[in-house]
Amino acid sequence: MLFEDLPLHDASLLEVRVDWNICQCAFRVLPASQISHDLIFDKFKHIELPRHESWGPSISILETRIAAPQIFEIVLQSGDVLRIEAMNWSFVQTPNS
Repeated sequence: MLFEDLPLHDASLLEVRVDWNICQCAFRVLPASQISHDLIFDKFKHIELPRHESWGPSISILETRIAAPQIFEIVLQSGDVLRIEAMNWSFVQTPNS
């Protein structure tokens, strides 16, 4: 599956976790399927997590896209763009969800 094709339109962003020691960040999301997943970025070098809410408050995802090689973006319906520079990503169902 391509990053841009992840089934995340209208999914809720529940939490963001960073494990500095193993150089990994994970976004817990709840897609329309109601089964939570983790969008995991390995070997990250840079993370931007703005919360300006220029379009109004929202925890819903509008789209995912690639801005450049190894730069991934999660666009929220609030207008905020979360940007992650990482070596790779994975999308896995959350255990016990």
